[in-house]
Amino acid sequence: MDIFHKVFITLKIRIYMVGGSRKPQTKIFRDFEIETPSGDVKTLKEIVICCPICHSSHVGNHGTRKRGNTQVQIYQCKNPNCAFLKHANQGKQFTIYSSLMVKSIVNHYLHEILAK
Repeated sequence: MDIFHKVFITLKIRIYMVGGSRKPQTKIFRDFEIETPSGDVKTLKEIVICCPICHSSHVGNHGTRKRGNTQVQIYQCKNPNCAFLKHANQGKQFTIYSSLMVKSIVNHYLHEILAK
């Protein structure tokens, strides 16, 4: 292969990589398992992950963080109108465990179980 073909192939690869297409933003759903005081394990299906600041479901995965001996998924708010962006350059980063909405859903579910 001569030098012209090598340069052409390299340029062609770079052209396709520049400005890659963005993924469409979709809601993120997660399942939760809750162990009750009696030892029963209950599963909450398809809980929507939302920003703890603006309560928008426009969130995306933002890597993982080490917590104890495990890895915890980090999410970031992608809502351009989030109140957190008034004080920061990027959206709010949070874990599921710090989300008040998820905590309130779990507490509501536990109260339903205990009321029965």
